[in-house]
Amino acid sequence: MGAAVWLGGHQSVAANLNVDFVSPIPLGVEVEVEAWVTRVEGRKSSGKGRMVLAAGGKILAEAASLFVAVPEFFEGRREGS
Repeated sequence: MGAAVWLGGHQSVAANLNVDFVSPIPLGVEVEVEAWVTRVEGRKSSGKGRMVLAAGGKILAEAASLFVAVPEFFEGRREGS
């Protein structure tokens, strides 16, 4: 979800992240993770996401998040540092 918010142009940090594990996540299987921005209000961005089995699409986990924009935190920082 952080990547979805960041790619949406919001230099943000996580303020809250809630994950609901819907089903046990088996070891050694391929999963798909998707995330999207649901709302932007001032400095706050909300997102949702889910993890599903690649084969069949069974939902394994669902998540909701809140990110807060703090562009001053990122000033003068290089990517990856």
